[in-house]
Amino acid sequence: MVNLKGLAWEENKNKIRHYSNLHSKAIISNKQALFGSSNFTYSGINRNNELSVLINESDKVKELSNWFDSWWQFSAEINIEELKKKIKSYKPKQDSTSSNE
Repeated sequence: MVNLKGLAWEENKNKIRHYSNLHSKAIISNKQALFGSSNFTYSGINRNNELSVLINESDKVKELSNWFDSWWQFSAEINIEELKKKIKSYKPKQDSTSSNE
């Protein structure tokens, strides 16, 4: 299990940023890092065929942290209130293969 104690959760929980075409996911603490392709959802963790790697080596964790910081610096900030409005108004597309008979 990944130890999340090193994360500055309270000061960063409302900071969501976007960088086009970056699909990787990462959880990085002071001592461990988990990164890969899986979304942190039920399906991403339990159903999909994804790959993630847990790193415990401090020099590699620092390297990944630096990589993350460089992407974060050039990403765009997302307004939390605007995001909440978009989520509330979101209507999933109908599956074109299903019928309404």
